[in-house]
Amino acid sequence: MIKHGITRDRFSRFFLLVFNPGTLMAVTSLSWVRRNHWYVFAVTHSLYAVVFPMAWIHYPSLMIFMVVPLCLYLLDLFMREASAYCTATRLVAADARPGVTKLTIARRGFAFKPLQYVLLNLSFDGEGSDGLACSQQWHPFSIASGPREGGEQGETEFTVFIKDQGEGAARFTHLVQKVTPDWTVRVQGPFGAPSVPFTSGGYERIVLCTGGVGITPALSFVDSLVNSVGTSEPVNEGVVLFVWSGRGAAGFAPFGKELAQLHRASVDAKGNCTVQWELHNTEKDLGDGAAEEHVPIDLDSEEDPVYKLPVKRGRPSWEKLLSECKGKKTAVFACGPPQLVDEAEQAAYAHGADFHKEVFMF
Repeated sequence: MIKHGITRDRFSRFFLLVFNPGTLMAVTSLSWVRRNHWYVFAVTHSLYAVVFPMAWIHYPSLMIFMVVPLCLYLLDLFMREASAYCTATRLVAADARPGVTKLTIARRGFAFKPLQYVLLNLSFDGEGSDGLACSQQWHPFSIASGPREGGEQGETEFTVFIKDQGEGAARFTHLVQKVTPDWTVRVQGPFGAPSVPFTSGGYERIVLCTGGVGITPALSFVDSLVNSVGTSEPVNEGVVLFVWSGRGAAGFAPFGKELAQLHRASVDAKGNCTVQWELHNTEKDLGDGAAEEHVPIDLDSEEDPVYKLPVKRGRPSWEKLLSECKGKKTAVFACGPPQLVDEAEQAAYAHGADFHKEVFMF
């Protein structure tokens, strides 16, 4: 049977070679698969190398619609790969903490803005790699610091945090814990531009709503802000409210040092704060007592070994925090557990604030 110039056999072959792989790619894109079986997601999405050629073979006219997007994709891929392999990059330090690993990386000629992310690759082909070399695996991570000068001329240092959760991240963390100076580190990026212009929108108030590992992009913003105070190009001239929630001592352990350092750096000699802080301990059954407590953070410094970080008990009230922004041009950034992000989003729109969220999809 021939209908519109397509034979039944030809259509059957097209269905088997194109539709079935496409369906498999769609199924493995589901959130549960991505988060718990990342490598299944990654491998099945390599089937595009089969789908496109088979589509062109059976229907050459599709080339007209695919050639321009494909050329742009290949050009972007070439530029990212060339940048990753040709630009000098080195791993400065790897700091294993409870549940996360902090990497400090130096890259020559690297410029980025707050709230951006990079694609990171680590590999080792020498003796003792234990089969963990992953030269073709690229993982996205939020930049968790402001730019700093590296140890060598022209270098910029930045940090990322890798949470030990999910198949992909757990394997990558296992890989990171074996890192030595012999390992090769490559970086693609930076990528990402928030839908809300936090640094150039002229906002009177910026509210950073974060929880758990969702703190990482906000750390980059606050670090950049603190370091830009008094310069000709400040990150923001309005009021910045930093809100973060952690669950008990275990929740503060991975990021306590960065929080303490930024909290101390945000207070000038006159006692004025560049950033307003709302840190919350959401652990249940805290017992009776004051609504505020101080969490001791070990800074590993001889001059100031322990910093007492002021923390409030219980979850933050987004309604109360955002009601204080009434009548002011406000932007809200949210990153963290889905419930936190949803509550912050509802409160932001209820008070007429601009809103942007970052969601970890993998």
